[in-house]
Formats: sequence, structure tokens, C-alpha cells
Amino acid sequence: MISRSGFRTVLTFLGVCTLASGCDVAEKDDQTAAEESTGPDAGSEGAGQTSAGDTTGGGGGGELVALNESFDAWDGGGERFFLARGDATAFPDHNTAVTIADRAAVAIHAAAQDNSGYGFGVEIQLQLDQPTDMSGEDFNLSFDIYIPAATFDLGANVQWGFFETENFTPIYSAWTSPPDIVADQWVTISTPINTTTITYSTFAENPADWLVDVVRIQTIVNGETAVADAEVLYYIDNVVVSNTPPAAE
Repeated sequence: MISRSGFRTVLTFLGVCTLASGCDVAEKDDQTAAEESTGPDAGSEGAGQTSAGDTTGGGGGGELVALNESFDAWDGGGERFFLARGDATAFPDHNTAVTIADRAAVAIHAAAQDNSGYGFGVEIQLQLDQPTDMSGEDFNLSFDIYIPAATFDLGANVQWGFFETENFTPIYSAWTSPPDIVADQWVTISTPINTTTITYSTFAENPADWLVDVVRIQTIVNGETAVADAEVLYYIDNVVVSNTPPAAE
């Protein structure tokens, strides 16, 4: 069992920045053939598609942007977008462009699936523009998320991670939980990607082996009323992965 470690992430909502602590979490992809069930301080492998191309990263050389997705002209993402956890069969609005609270975004709407015994999750995957070397711990992730009250009231939490998909090798953050996420409001999660914010990894050498090609974002519900196949709806916008820290508010 991997011991619990601190997690600091900058959350911006309603123009206010706060520092938050999360709780580490198990991560399981139902498409992985062989998986281990782990406790709330750890995770497990996931699945995805291998991307090919030049590698970005390694420090130096100016700004490096691995992903900048605003969803303003979202067409479904094609092979770049993948529902890693959840069943969206009953929800035709899943992975569609919508306007929520006067902002263009993408709807993530699915029946939640087991999260290795630690709640139930709906997780999406976005392919980076190219495999990205994060071994220098100089990259940052920022994204906006809107969780409607019906999902929030099931005990909603947010988690992010990155994968090297060829070998199903992940790094994952801790959970971001209330009061640092709220219902019916846009919240910006902005955080460095380093050995402080990453609380679970299956890479042999951390962070030396952090060559990743996809980012994952999920909402996990683990309240008393959350059950398998619970309806989970949330919206995401402005997913940015780069080695330039976001401007201070």
C-alpha cells in the first residue's frame, strides 16, 4: 500500500484561489484485462490507445503546449477522445458540445462504474498532441469543471491523471473534494504535475520515466446514496497541459 501523501492544487472559482488537500484513490479501468484492487491511497492500470510522433518536453526551449482544448468547435474528438470509465449508452448528450452557464463546454454524461471499491466513476481520456516528457516536473495542468447539483449531491470528487498508454502505465493525483469543488458553478483546477501532486504511479522511476500521451479527468461519486450505474453528469472546458504556469488571478 502506498502511503498517503500531501496534495496541493490551486483551485479558482468565483475569482478566488484556495489551496486544497485531496484523498488518494484507487483507479481501475474496466478495459484492462488484469487489474489489482487497491486501497484509497493507490490506483491501478488503465487502457487506451497508443499515440505516435515526436516527443515534447524535457525542459528548456521555451513554452511547450501538449494540449490546449477549448471545446469551442468540438466535433466529438474522434480517436482523441475516449470514455475510460462509465456507460454512456443511455445518454445521447454525452460527448456533445453544449452551453452551460454561458460557456461552451463538452458534456460528460454516463452511468458510473466501480472505482476498485472506492466509489463509482465516470472518466474521460483526451490524447495529447504528442507523447510528452514530464520528467522535468515542469508541466502544469489546468481545466474547468462544472458539476450539477444532482451529481454533486451523490458525494462528488474530481481526479486527474496521465497515462503512457502503450504499457497502460499511469500517474494519478489525489481526489479534489468539497469544499474545493462546488455545485452548479464553474471551478478551475490548476496544478503542477510533479511528485508532490502525483500520489500514485506505476512507473518504475518517478519522475524519470514520465513519458505520457493522454490526460484523464474523472468525477467519482462515493456518497451514501451513490451506487453502481448512478447517473453522473459534468461538464469540462479549457483543458491545458503546458510547461508554462497559468497567469496569477
